[in-house]
Amino acid sequence: MTYSRRDFLRSTALGAGLAAPLAQTLARPSVARAQGDKHGGTLRISATFGLSTINPVAHISGAEWMATRWLYNNLTRLNVKREVVPDLAESWAASDGGRVWTFKLRRGVQFHIGREVVADDAVATMQTILDPKTASPYRGEIGPVERVDAIDKYTVRFTLRVPFADFPAMMTLPVARIVAREGLGDLKALAAKEFGSGPFRLREFVPGDRVTVERFPGYYRSGLPYLDAVTLKIFPEPTTELTAFKGKETDLIWDVSPDLFSQVAGTPGADAMAVSGGTFANVILPSDKPPFNDSRVREALKYTVASTRRNRSCARPARGAGSRSRSPWRPRRPSASRWPSSSRRWRSRRASTSTSRCCPTIAISPRCGTRACPTSASTPRGPRRTPSS
Repeated sequence: MTYSRRDFLRSTALGAGLAAPLAQTLARPSVARAQGDKHGGTLRISATFGLSTINPVAHISGAEWMATRWLYNNLTRLNVKREVVPDLAESWAASDGGRVWTFKLRRGVQFHIGREVVADDAVATMQTILDPKTASPYRGEIGPVERVDAIDKYTVRFTLRVPFADFPAMMTLPVARIVAREGLGDLKALAAKEFGSGPFRLREFVPGDRVTVERFPGYYRSGLPYLDAVTLKIFPEPTTELTAFKGKETDLIWDVSPDLFSQVAGTPGADAMAVSGGTFANVILPSDKPPFNDSRVREALKYTVASTRRNRSCARPARGAGSRSRSPWRPRRPSASRWPSSSRRWRSRRASTSTSRCCPTIAISPRCGTRACPTSASTPRGPRRTPSS
């Protein structure tokens, strides 16, 4: 019997902190699998950049997001279908037309420091993120939050400036990890320490080089995680990372660029797998500067640039793995919709707008995808081997 994609995800603690990142980087192994799920083993992952901090309020890279996902929980999380499901919050409800959101926390969830997660921790975390003095890089992503209050020990209420239907989805983002309030007093120290409640607790962190986490026996999701430990190692050069993988120093490459994917796929013992990406690349039109401060100019450009040119601009850097987006939103956004394509509307915008000052070769791609460009197409991603015992 061999592992399926689902089997591998489950055995590497899917849903216990590894779910979101690993779902993007799988390759199907050809190894025997005993009947039933087994606990134990260490998974060794590699990446090529970005491991300077494990402070979830300040982290900015994919490797840092992955590490904090192992150490912390959010109020909500995304399952493998990208549906918003409970995490620290067991339920939530909207009022005032979507302007007020109330989250009910699970009782009995423990931080690694040995006490229960309560509403004051969620409030303190969000207030720290929102504080301009914190300068949290992704503060704006959590939505138009005006105020956060603890109604009681297990109830958190968010008051927004405007109604926002996607707010529970925003609570799944990396910046929205819930930190024990004891850890928020010194954000510089939080760069190398952790105050989380996630499936793993910190064993070792060497900035710029590696992070190792170990199973947290008090994790609230019974039976998880399956792994004893996970190590994330940084190799600044992709060729060195590939050499380490071929030498069996690592089990999984976090992200493989399209130009190296064929080499990885041909490595003995590795069954590389391409899966759909969840990120995007776009061309930014600065709406605070002329001529892009005129909404008619921005819209005219989107209709003016030929579809074939957009397709070529995406496919070239992705070695054919990219695809053009038809929405300005990320794939997980339930409000995603297609751009209108009426030729009549395009002509009217073109006739009423002066675009002579704009570069005629600009390629507008509202959303492409992972690493180079793919989002809706299959993307070359990392190979892996069976976790070592």
